Amino acid sequence: MRTLCVACHYEVTRTQHKELKEIRKKAKEHLKNALNKQKDKPSEATEELDDESLLIAVPGSAYSLGFPGNGSDEKAAE
Repeated sequence: MRTLCVACHYEVTRTQHKELKEIRKKAKEHLKNALNKQKDKPSEATEELDDESLLIAVPGSAYSLGFPGNGSDEKAAE
């Protein structure tokens, strides 16, 4: 490995910093654009989501009292 004099090292380091700064700037811009595109376009999963399919009847739970298919509605009606 070669060693550089202080002046050369400064020059090389400065050039590397400029290159890395440009790469980070482009990557940040690319990420921002990708996130904006994703935000603008609704997800297919959210469009097709059916809330009823997420409900689960838990016997004895107060949250399940109004749930269809839970026998407690029939018992309460009697």
